[in-house]
This record gives sequence, C-alpha cells and structure tokens, in this order.
Amino acid sequence: MCRDFIREVELYTLLTGQASIDQMDRNLARCIADALTWARILSIVPITALAWLGLSRWVFWLYIAAALTDLFDGLFARRGSPPAKNIDFDGIADLVFCE
Repeated sequence: MCRDFIREVELYTLLTGQASIDQMDRNLARCIADALTWARILSIVPITALAWLGLSRWVFWLYIAAALTDLFDGLFARRGSPPAKNIDFDGIADLVFCE
C-alpha cells in the first residue's frame, strides 16, 4: 500500500506540478498505523521467548512497549485514510496479543 501511494503521489506531482499534502498525510498515517500493528503482532515472539526464559522484567517492558504501539496505532488510524483492504489488522493483533 505504501509503495502504491508513493507512485500515486509521484504521478500526481508529475501531472499537476503539485502534490496533495492532505492526502499524503492521510496515507502516511495509515502506513504508520499498519506498521505499528505489525510491530505489535511480531512482538509476541520475543515476549513469549523471554517469558519461557523467566526474564520477567524484559517481558514487562516489552509488553508495555507493545501496548504503546496499540495506543499510537489508534491515533494514526483515526487520522489516516481507510484501509485499502477490508481486514481489521488491529482487531486481529489485539486478539493474538491478549490470547
């Protein structure tokens, strides 16, 4: 999605001589929100591994960091454009992270 957006902005800039800043901000916010969601999903692996090793302080701080990605993901998602595909990654991440 981010690559497609960059191509669209380049094409729009080439054709009109100016870029739509408002649209660029909305799509960038969506890309950031999606990246934060994926980071939360992928953080499950080190949190689980560290929990198996008994490193509870690391687990605690990584869990806090992952929870903050959920907070910031929501902020960027509300500012961003709707998702290109009708898949609720944030909801899936919440289910996987809390299970």
